[in-house]
Amino acid sequence: MIASQPYVRVERKIENAKQLYSEVEESIELHEGCVKFEQKQFHIQHVYDLSVKRMAGRFFTLYVHTNQGVFTFNVHRNPDEFIEAFKQLKGTG
Repeated sequence: MIASQPYVRVERKIENAKQLYSEVEESIELHEGCVKFEQKQFHIQHVYDLSVKRMAGRFFTLYVHTNQGVFTFNVHRNPDEFIEAFKQLKGTG
């Protein structure tokens, strides 16, 4: 693994007629030939770009642009280092 970027996924449950939300921390992993997250794996050639938008407060949204669409991730830590590692691997940085 070359780099890893933690992100937060919000899970919703209903218990006793109440909606409960919890945050689950997972990671996007950058490997020599692929990018992995959740149950998905994309060959590095099928990941076109990574971009970030700073949201209100301390949150960021990381966008992973692939041949199957754009995937969004809520991250607490600035993903600039992860994006730079991706660009160096792709030869675009």
